[in-house]
Parts: sequence; structure tokens; C-alpha cells
Amino acid sequence: MGGINHKEEVILTKSHQIKKMTAIPDQELDYHYSPRRWSHRMAPEAVTVAHLEALVQGSRNSLWTLDCETEISYGDSERQKFDIFHKKNASKNGAPMFAYIHGGYWQVKEVSREVSSFMAVPLCNAGASVISIGYDVAPDVSLNTIVLQIKRALCLIIKIAKERQSSGIYLSGHCVGAHLAAMMLMADLDGFDRDLIKGENSQEYWAGNSLDTSLVA
Repeated sequence: MGGINHKEEVILTKSHQIKKMTAIPDQELDYHYSPRRWSHRMAPEAVTVAHLEALVQGSRNSLWTLDCETEISYGDSERQKFDIFHKKNASKNGAPMFAYIHGGYWQVKEVSREVSSFMAVPLCNAGASVISIGYDVAPDVSLNTIVLQIKRALCLIIKIAKERQSSGIYLSGHCVGAHLAAMMLMADLDGFDRDLIKGENSQEYWAGNSLDTSLVA
């Protein structure tokens, strides 16, 4: 017979406990976890469109302006890849690496590594290498699987950083990308040296809103 497995039960129980503790209605909780609804200038749908347009245009500019090593694979699926950007004709050796994990609520397929190099031009021109990391999203995979994918990506990035004698890896992310970056603080990196990781940008995530259902697996 079908039913809720143990992992689902634990997640749903925690979600129920948070809701009971806070007594925040579902509709209000969803509002707080939907920044696109906060704008006083645009409708929520327009905010999403403007955001995606900015990502696409900025990333396109990076491809036009910088040298790029594209589609470096760290896993079996199409989205398990990252790109590395450098200043035109610059040496790859010795540069600090800014590794970026995109957002999209772990679920939005339109947000990917291909549109996540929008910040690369000024950073590369200042002497850094910029890495845009992709990963699979829910409901195709679970949240636990996404975390494991980022771990595999980071292990390969550390290997490349050592080979190129990088001065350090600065791990960052937007929205849920920041959550995934923070999860790497607790990850067992299979013997890889953490000393190269110089900085992480983290954001606390509070489970319990209606968008969590596709993350349970």
C-alpha cells in the first residue's frame, strides 16, 4: 500500500511544528517567501520577467566579453555542469575563484548556469575567475540530491583550483543558492582540502510553506 515514508513523515512533521509554533497563516507565509510580491513598482509576474531578462542579458554580455570554459561536467545529467570565466587573454593560474550557485527556489528550470554569469565581467576584470554552477531541480530530483550535486561540483572545483594554484575559492549563491553554499559548511568533501574555501555567503531557509511539497523525496 502507498503512504508517507519515514523521510516524508519527518519533513512534514517539522513543517507542522513550525506552523503550529508560529501560527502564521499559509497565505501570509507564502507572501513572505515570495519576494516578487513585495514590489511597489511591478506586478509579481512582471518582477519575474524583469529578473530573468536581467540575468539573460548580463550573462550574454559575459560570454561576449570574457574567455569562457563552458560545460565542465561533474555529473551525469545535462544540468550538472559549470562554466569558468576569465578576463580575455588572462592567465588561469593564481587567480581567486568566485563560485556562484544560482537560485530559483530549487525548482525553477528557467534559472540555470547559462544565465548565472551576469556578475562575471567586473570580477574577472579585477583578476578573479568566476564559476557559474548548474544543478538539477525539483521535482526531477529531491533536495537531498541537489545538495549532493553541489558537493560533487565543489570537489571538482577544489581540484581545479589546486591545479591552477588559485589563491582561494569564494563560494556564494543567490536565494536558495546561498542555502546550498551554506550546506557545504557541513558537507564531507571526501578528503578534499577546505583550506582553499575563503568565504561563503549563507541564507537561512525556513521550511513550512506551500512551495515545499515537490522537494520531499
